[in-house]
Amino acid sequence: MCIRDRFEVERARQKIPSFLEKYKDEVDTRFRNSLEEYQKTLEILTGEDGGEKECYRALYFFFSGLRFAKTKRYDVGVFLMYRVIELILATTLKYQEGIDPQYPSYEKISEEDYNQKLKEVFAKSYYRKTLPRKVGLMDSAVFLSLLKNPIARALDLKDLQGIVNLRNESNFTHGTKNLNEKDYNRIKREARKLLEKYLEIHGKANVKSFEEKFMFPIFNYA
Repeated sequence: MCIRDRFEVERARQKIPSFLEKYKDEVDTRFRNSLEEYQKTLEILTGEDGGEKECYRALYFFFSGLRFAKTKRYDVGVFLMYRVIELILATTLKYQEGIDPQYPSYEKISEEDYNQKLKEVFAKSYYRKTLPRKVGLMDSAVFLSLLKNPIARALDLKDLQGIVNLRNESNFTHGTKNLNEKDYNRIKREARKLLEKYLEIHGKANVKSFEEKFMFPIFNYA
């Protein structure tokens, strides 16, 4: 089983130095340089929360989703793209707006404003809600829109609700549907649009420029 696709980032981080030491006389310079660059990426992914780590985590899930889709594992691809969106919204809410999705406090948001936004966006299906004890993907997006956070410019709340519904239709969540390539491409477009904006806000280059950093080589370890 490949460490890369088991998301064993910490294990991979530990393995590269020992691999390079063990095979130092057999690894050519180009491959060694590539592994050393991958090691830098892994160090960020396993470092302290916040900032650069969160950008790299979003990129890691995005490129992992691309790999799974290439092997036609579209359900997994959908979940990973959903995770990209969820991660970006949650970390933006936590680190930029000071609202921890796990333990939210609502000094910046009133229940009245929250319900007004819900009514505007989901008129036909709207019902009054209290502010949530834990903040999920959709509420994160609603709050960021209310707070006029820059990331909200990449969000269409109605489209995002469709993405949530799509993910919930899967056999592996709450539904009975085998998700297909069309479903995957739909959520990938939304994930990429949001990721591009997230990177821009953090002063980083576009998604394409990170591709080589996240196309990790395959190592098989017992």
